[in-house]
Amino acid sequence: MIKSIVTLLGLTVFAVLNSSSLLAQNCSANATIDLDVNNVRASFKQGGRFWFDGEEPGYAVPKDHPDNVMALFAGSLWLGGLDPGGNLQIATQTYGLGNADNGNSGPLINGAPDATVCQNFDRFWEVSLDEVQGHINDFNDNGVIDNPITNIMAWPGDDNPESEAVNGFALPQGEILAPYVDVDGDGRYDPMDGDYPQIKGGKSIWWSFHYYSTTNVTPSVSCYVMAYAASSSNESVNNATFYDVKFVYDGLFDINDFYVGLWMDPDLGCYTDDYVGCYPEENFAFVYNMDAQDGAVGCSCEGGVGTYCDEIPVLSIKMLSGLKSSTDGSDLGMSSFIAYSNPSTNPPPGTTDPNTGTEFYNLLKGVWRDGTPITTGGNGYQSGGVETKYMFPDNPADANGWSMCSESIASTDVR
Repeated sequence: MIKSIVTLLGLTVFAVLNSSSLLAQNCSANATIDLDVNNVRASFKQGGRFWFDGEEPGYAVPKDHPDNVMALFAGSLWLGGLDPGGNLQIATQTYGLGNADNGNSGPLINGAPDATVCQNFDRFWEVSLDEVQGHINDFNDNGVIDNPITNIMAWPGDDNPESEAVNGFALPQGEILAPYVDVDGDGRYDPMDGDYPQIKGGKSIWWSFHYYSTTNVTPSVSCYVMAYAASSSNESVNNATFYDVKFVYDGLFDINDFYVGLWMDPDLGCYTDDYVGCYPEENFAFVYNMDAQDGAVGCSCEGGVGTYCDEIPVLSIKMLSGLKSSTDGSDLGMSSFIAYSNPSTNPPPGTTDPNTGTEFYNLLKGVWRDGTPITTGGNGYQSGGVETKYMFPDNPADANGWSMCSESIASTDVR
């Protein structure tokens, strides 16, 4: 059996957002890149889209599958909370269509959009461990960089003096950008002085984007992401990708009742026969097939989508570090898990795609889009069971547990 894992490594949150569409017409978010390491090829698009290039899905495991089968269709981060007046401040991303998708390239500068910075940051920075080690060895042999490595020189560490020559633009001054090791301790990234990118795994990709909305409120949240993968004797690691995510808030007022959500459309091969579940104690969710064959007769799938046929993986998504409690600093872990349905499959209206800010926020809070709480049993919607924050938390092999398998639920192309 093939096994694939997507891991959300860390959510380092300084605070959240209120946001704006002021820059929407003056900035681009078109750059794409693949993290192509070991058995996985993961695609990203600037502006906040994970595993999706705006047109096609992009999470392939194994990446050389003859049918070009994908394990995920799309993903993104959702953020939302309430200002002191109780007004909802929310930013979300799904497929890059419509008013629910609000992301642009680059960080905000002093809490405000900057068209030049946005255009310059419509890109990704990629560095390998071999490049970092080569740079370190080059500096250590005589205290001088004799053979500059382009990716090291281009790294957007704080105030990098090489940026203009290599990237074609000077970095914004005074901004904390990509992480690096400051060899000489002068508080700036200067690769010619031996400083080098602080990456993880065998290859890392770093980028920054910011969210905006259509409310014309001053924007205030910048997002910084490092995606990486590593080679290991452990096959699970070779089938995994990892993500560090940091949000920096620059707003003028507090945000209360704040939530971060990882949204995913997990099409595990054929999208018509997927089941999902979660394991709250270990902070992970998972996707599996509803039967022993992926797709219909002959392993076919609607729209010509590639399938895993009878070699079907289980995909899991684990939060290794999450938001911290404001009272005692403890890790809050995964506070809810909810799966809503593609409306084309005719599920109950309250369990389908969100359309308004309030509906997105309800899902972030772990309730249905219409505010109905999740209840145990059935599909979790008005089932008559007890209220809960976690859908399908039991082992699918447990006939007495609550899972999509034990409930024999028809697949509804869940998100």
